Amino acid sequence: MDRKRLEELVIQIENYLECWKQFNHYLALARTKKFSQEDEVHALVGGAPSLRYLSELNDGMLRNLENQWHKIYIGWQSILGQLKVQQRQTESKSAWSNFFGKKKT
Repeated sequence: MDRKRLEELVIQIENYLECWKQFNHYLALARTKKFSQEDEVHALVGGAPSLRYLSELNDGMLRNLENQWHKIYIGWQSILGQLKVQQRQTESKSAWSNFFGKKKT
């Protein structure tokens, strides 16, 4: 994977993870059953069930949803870490190539 594409992919995954963390915030709102109408219409959860629906789930179902969220979050963090390692390795190779006068590929 070329350096530019790798950089773009890292940025996309970082943005996705931030949205994913924000979704967890909405799960927490549903658990506490304390949310406003502004929270209810937020675009991030527009495609998901409403906060009202989530707040009416029993504790076991809500815990299961939170566990699923956490597993996906850990997976994305792992992928991001691997991409960042690859990105650093690519940058390091480019630096050595520049130092020794070789053209980057």
